[in-house]
Amino acid sequence: MSHMDITGILQSVGYIGIFLCVLIESGIIFGLLVPLPGFSLLFTAGVFAANDRLNIYLVLSSGLLGAILGYVIGYITGRRYGRRLFYQYRNQKYFTASQGERIEKFMQKHGYTTLFVGRFMPIIHTVAPIFSGIAKTSIGPFMIINLLGAIAWVCSATFFGYFIGNSLPGAQYYVLLFVLILVAALNTTFARNYIKRLLAKIESF
Repeated sequence: MSHMDITGILQSVGYIGIFLCVLIESGIIFGLLVPLPGFSLLFTAGVFAANDRLNIYLVLSSGLLGAILGYVIGYITGRRYGRRLFYQYRNQKYFTASQGERIEKFMQKHGYTTLFVGRFMPIIHTVAPIFSGIAKTSIGPFMIINLLGAIAWVCSATFFGYFIGNSLPGAQYYVLLFVLILVAALNTTFARNYIKRLLAKIESF
């Protein structure tokens, strides 16, 4: 998403846009169909907040609320409908009982790590809470990891942008460059390999 698009979101819908973008990206299955720039948007909002164009506390509140609720919605979706998809309405090409079993075993063994680390990984941050719901992860531990992961993700993105905005004069005019660097960093060979290994682990269970 370009600088103009991200800036347009912030200027037209502001904090509500931040909330909705992060909410959809953090566990609503629609986020897989239309990828949204949650991390980039929070970073950009942090840059703008450093230049007094947004309130840093409202940016953090909007992002945290969206991140936490998104995971909860994903968890509920997986718990209520995910098992039916794999075990009751299974499709031999896309959804099978064996796939459902592998997901459950994987989340039982690596679920908490996936929920936390997945916050910073494309695709994983959308499906992790859904998989957690399918595996019927206990709600107490799930919420603890949900809160910790949301705080780590939202604060790191926002305060990084805030730091850049305070450190570099006119940083708001170079948001596109910073976003491109962030996107490149999140799509490094390491990040892609981590996602591949994670998916391979699920398939091997």
